[in-house]
Amino acid sequence: MVSKTLKAVVVFCMVVLLSSMAIAGELVINGGFETGDTTGWTVVNAGSGNFGVMSGTTSPISFYTVLAPPAGTYAAMTDQTGGGSHILYQDIAVPLHGTTNFSATIYLHNRNTDYITGADLNAGGPPNQQFRMDIMNPMAAVDDVGSGVLMNVYQTQPGDPLISGYMPIAANLAPFAGQTVRMRFAEVDNMFYFQAGVDEVSVQNVQPSCSITMNVPTSPTNIGTFAPGIFMSYDPMVARPFGLEEAGDILTGRLWLPCWRNGHVDVHLVLDESPYGQYMLSELHQWLSFPANIQPWMTYTDDDVYTELFSLQKSGILPGNYKLDVIVVPSGTAASTIDQIVSGAAAAPYYKWSFTETLP
Repeated sequence: MVSKTLKAVVVFCMVVLLSSMAIAGELVINGGFETGDTTGWTVVNAGSGNFGVMSGTTSPISFYTVLAPPAGTYAAMTDQTGGGSHILYQDIAVPLHGTTNFSATIYLHNRNTDYITGADLNAGGPPNQQFRMDIMNPMAAVDDVGSGVLMNVYQTQPGDPLISGYMPIAANLAPFAGQTVRMRFAEVDNMFYFQAGVDEVSVQNVQPSCSITMNVPTSPTNIGTFAPGIFMSYDPMVARPFGLEEAGDILTGRLWLPCWRNGHVDVHLVLDESPYGQYMLSELHQWLSFPANIQPWMTYTDDDVYTELFSLQKSGILPGNYKLDVIVVPSGTAASTIDQIVSGAAAAPYYKWSFTETLP
């Protein structure tokens, strides 16, 4: 029963590293092919030709004139002397937090009279003359064009211009936060020569810029006692980072904290359930409904740091007066020091917000 949850003696400790602006940086290996080869990439060819690296203005196998790479010395390009299919891919772990965007520059020179969108990526069957770029499930077959395609970013269509300059393609990878996906460039040619170039492949993750920031605690600071409520923005020194939202019989607890701009912090929640006693909260997922992405512990809302802590039925809670302390300490602070902070006896650095609620 949920009422037993509030009698459990457990520890809820979370470690956070946040800054006022953190950029995870480039996630693609060798996206400009400036190693002069396909280091970081996997190439799968069937039939004639290759998805290889080129420089200059001559295609590497058939020696047709093509555009030079748009940046640097090298680009990847398909080329052939007969029908074939050519795939270039790389797997990317999309960070759980922040904004992650894919971009690339592609070049097309189809020497057939039109594009033909075949039902697959097989050059050994019916007419098939196409290029496509997909975000894939890495567990799917590398040539899958069905359920394994999570997002089609670009695909040639009949009637498209046969020759393009290098042109940009892009996609927001937000739907895949916390997942590993596959960037796949695929070209099929069984009608005539087809040079497809790829360069400047990039996946950038940018963490949000925080308008609300605080320093890691350097002295004891008891910020105050508040009544929980619904909120989205605040001054953490005068308002509250904890909220209780009530909808019918469901009570949801949420925690907002500022970005800690100069290091790690540990966050502890301490529940004082009068008349039943005082408890540390953690491992609530054993009894309550936690979001699947609770690890490492946070999601972002706008530029503040936010997580849903728990959702439970009010009718299952023992009546009483409740006090919740949200305690922030420098990372690695000993458990014995946390006990002293809870009892009010510690001179160690901390911030403490306290919240009171009478239930039901």
